[in-house]
Amino acid sequence: MVAFRDYMVLVFTVPLAFLLAWRWYKTGYEVKADYLIIYSGPLKKKILITDIESMKQTKNPLASYALSIDRLEIIYASDFNMALISPKDKDSFIKLVKKVTLKSI
Repeated sequence: MVAFRDYMVLVFTVPLAFLLAWRWYKTGYEVKADYLIIYSGPLKKKILITDIESMKQTKNPLASYALSIDRLEIIYASDFNMALISPKDKDSFIKLVKKVTLKSI
C-alpha cells in the first residue's frame, strides 16, 4: 500500500514540476509590427500594440507572466485589461514599444 501512495505522489508532482520548468524556461516577450506577444510556458497572449494605453514600473505581486517582482504594468484596450511582465531591460523595452506605437505611453 505504501508503494501505491508513492506512485500517486509521482503522478501529481512530476507533471507539476514539468509545467513549472516549462514556464520558467519559456517566459518571454516579443514586439512585432502589430502585436506584443507574451509567452509563459504553454500560455501565449497577444496584445495589439495600438491598444496599449500605458506602461509603468510596479512591484505588484499579482500572479502574472513575469518571473520577477520588479515588473512593468501594461494597461491595454478600452476596458482596462492589465498584463504584468518583467523584461530584463525595462527601459529599452518601453522605448521599443513607443517606437512601434509612435505614441507617448
